[in-house]
Amino acid sequence: MKNRAREIRVFTPSFSLAFALTLIVGVGTYLEIPPMSSVISLGDSIKDAAAEKYGEPPYGHAELSSIKLFSKKQSLDLDQAMALLQQANIQFKDSKDTLALIAKANGMSPQEIYQIIKPAAEQSAVEGKASFPDSPMPGFGNKTLAALCSEFNLMFPTIQRGLAKNGIKSEAEMSVKEIAAANETDPMAIFAEIHALVTEE
Repeated sequence: MKNRAREIRVFTPSFSLAFALTLIVGVGTYLEIPPMSSVISLGDSIKDAAAEKYGEPPYGHAELSSIKLFSKKQSLDLDQAMALLQQANIQFKDSKDTLALIAKANGMSPQEIYQIIKPAAEQSAVEGKASFPDSPMPGFGNKTLAALCSEFNLMFPTIQRGLAKNGIKSEAEMSVKEIAAANETDPMAIFAEIHALVTEE
């Protein structure tokens, strides 16, 4: 920002060019104008492909959580989760072992370990102990309303009526993103509405 005479000049050619490029990229990304929107779409498609192949983690870096912490966050019965691992002949030391460590020791993926102990969470749901998360899980926007209700043991008709009461139209096979777009809002707002309905229940 200085010229050859060491004088400070704000709008030098270099600064103006950098500012213009930053402005173009920023506005283009916000308005989803190509090619910025193409980069975003590519990123989303890569994430979706990975999620389809490896499965969605219940929360960010879940594989680094110990069995004890993971059970607490997912409303699992810890004793039952550990019993399920033992029944599957999974080698681990104690509840302080992380999913990643257990998976590596048994030549498996953290997702496969999660699938083994998942019935403990489903049992908790039957007993009315399952809880809707306080923040959106990865891939939330791509899940259908029916899938969300099934995953968290929610009554779909109740959730749909609750959303409709708040002016949000939805269908079972619509994804959260599609519901948000149809109602001119964003996925986070849909999450907040569902969370409020679950909390009221």
